[in-house]
Amino acid sequence: MIPSVCYPDLVPADVAIQTLERSTHVDGNVSDFELDVINRLVRYHEPATAFEIGTFDGRTTLNIAAHAAPDARVFTLDLPPSDVDDTELRIDVGDRLFIDKPASGARFADSELAHRITQLYGDSATFDFSPYFGKIDFLFVDGSHSYDYVLKDSQTALRIVRPGGVVLWHDYVPRGPTSWPGLTRAFHEMYAGDPRFKGVRHIAGTSIVMLQLPGSVAGRAARPLRLEGAFRDSRQMECLGVALSVVPLSTSVSAGEPVSVRVRAENIGRATWLPSNSPIGPVRLGSRLFDASGTCLDENYSRHALPGNEPVVQGASAVFDADVPSPPPGRYVLEFDVVADGVVWFSRNGSTPVRVPIEVQPATRHELDASALARLAEPDQWWLEGDYLVSGKSGPRSALEVAAPAGATAIGLEIHLFRHPPLEIRVRAGSSIRPVMLTAGRNDVRIRISPGSERLRLEFGFAPWCPDELLHNGDLRRLGFHLKKLTLVS
Repeated sequence: MIPSVCYPDLVPADVAIQTLERSTHVDGNVSDFELDVINRLVRYHEPATAFEIGTFDGRTTLNIAAHAAPDARVFTLDLPPSDVDDTELRIDVGDRLFIDKPASGARFADSELAHRITQLYGDSATFDFSPYFGKIDFLFVDGSHSYDYVLKDSQTALRIVRPGGVVLWHDYVPRGPTSWPGLTRAFHEMYAGDPRFKGVRHIAGTSIVMLQLPGSVAGRAARPLRLEGAFRDSRQMECLGVALSVVPLSTSVSAGEPVSVRVRAENIGRATWLPSNSPIGPVRLGSRLFDASGTCLDENYSRHALPGNEPVVQGASAVFDADVPSPPPGRYVLEFDVVADGVVWFSRNGSTPVRVPIEVQPATRHELDASALARLAEPDQWWLEGDYLVSGKSGPRSALEVAAPAGATAIGLEIHLFRHPPLEIRVRAGSSIRPVMLTAGRNDVRIRISPGSERLRLEFGFAPWCPDELLHNGDLRRLGFHLKKLTLVS
């Protein structure tokens, strides 16, 4: 995967820009944030000659012209719609949507910067670039996104950009869903296999890839990639990164049973993660839900807070368990990612999400009402009262033992508590003990149990588990609790 770099490390903070046509984004344009990044790079490098492959409506062209050197010339190449079926190389189906338009460069055609811009037409695979060889200071490539064209246009870039010049490519998504998989594959191959592309960097928080050629521009030293650090946090997208590990406790669950995972998220970016209770930029674990064929069903399937209320600094990790609600019965893939809510998914910055295949089985339920539970209860600890099994007959602690059907994975309880200290339930299955705390009112409790447990012992006691005399007040019914039903889920 291509390394990432934060754009503040590329451009000094005092570089001023004035983005044109901002907040007028349409499908096919770079995002507003990406346009700002491009403008800062153009203003910082001050190209005298710029070139663009893929004009579309000219929004980016217009801004390059506005931020280049005062006497700069900008050339932009676009494929005429009439040639869409006669290209040298294969184009992606999605490209056709942006080729078929009334006119190229509509945004700059009548602007006061139009005299600096030269509109060119042709197929970038066959266009004669020889007049521009070694003469371009700044190149922006946003043409066809097919694998073959990305390779071809990238080779062209090396021929027309002068030493020290800058090349930007658009629509690179390192991981996760992308409309242009051929582009991503081409870049990974070039980075891994061609030494001339070892210097490419993904600008975090964008889908832009940048390469600065070695050498000098027009007799002056090239302005190199900057590596100036600055304090940043998760309210800014450009410096966020994570090394994520997600291990499921089980990949097969019953309907209604959560998918439990163990998570380790290490902050490998250059910004502090704000805690999950922050109003802006809180960092959380998120998940996306895919069906078995890879179709995304829900881009925002779940969110899970990171533990504690302290920021996670660079190099630190958050380790925790999370329960993800299970979808309806079927086969799925959960894709886990870290998100700065309202800012960016970390995979957008080049971090690798984790995919976990799961299978949700139809649940089999074995329900015991109060009457059935009464037959299992010790008569000196419980009594039956209408639809409820009532505890407290002999003191503040009670127990029930039930046989678990084969394949049981969870136990459900409906318990009504009245005035008393908090109640603790301890479910014993072999040597395993799972404690759960309850408070006043109705409690619908679900407790996971280990598959293969044959007998379960449910122990109920007021917390802390103190001597009887501290709890006994002569009215055990008021201190006790009412158990309405117990459900075993397989």
